[in-house]
Amino acid sequence: MTGKLTAAGNTVNLDTQPSDTLENLDKVDFIGEVHIEVGHGRWDFMLDPTYLKLSTNVGFGPISAGLSPELAIIDFGAYYSVLQHAAINGAPNPIVFQVFAGGRYFHMGAEVSPKKLPTISGSASFIAPMLGARIKLPVDPNFTFVLRGDYGGFGVDHASSTWSAAILGKVHMYKCLSFAVGYRLLGIDYSENNSGMDGTLYGPVIGVIFKF
Repeated sequence: MTGKLTAAGNTVNLDTQPSDTLENLDKVDFIGEVHIEVGHGRWDFMLDPTYLKLSTNVGFGPISAGLSPELAIIDFGAYYSVLQHAAINGAPNPIVFQVFAGGRYFHMGAEVSPKKLPTISGSASFIAPMLGARIKLPVDPNFTFVLRGDYGGFGVDHASSTWSAAILGKVHMYKCLSFAVGYRLLGIDYSENNSGMDGTLYGPVIGVIFKF
């Protein structure tokens, strides 16, 4: 995470790298994401919940403090295939370009614990509309690239903006099982009642895909 986090009117700077998380796994309570899709014809209906809870140290002014952020993010909506192109290199599926419309629910809770001072806590949430696109690019029978991006917020529910971008490579092992590795970025610019976040979450994604 990079950016700024505000809890009860107190702003702290965020600078947590993916390597920091790996080096301090004892401070990670949970990080996980589940992506669910149901397809029918040209439509793919999507639900993507992400939950993250960390413990880290930050500073504001001359004071250092412990920070325990908790984030719940749920993306939802539908993809519609507007363009399909013949498969290349013997891939079993065609190249597909899809447009997306949906929303993003975001909930943030945080505790800031300055040394020798009372703990400060706050929470905030919003639901923002989103528009986006995705391309599925099978390059051979066993490997597919997926690129996706979206943008939303538009000032709805106190969310100035929110966006995400991801690249994913899928290795097809069996008919219903694939492994995936990629990278994702997600930006949030939101504030309400002296709490909010203006920052970016980013890092690698590793997963297993089951297809029914």
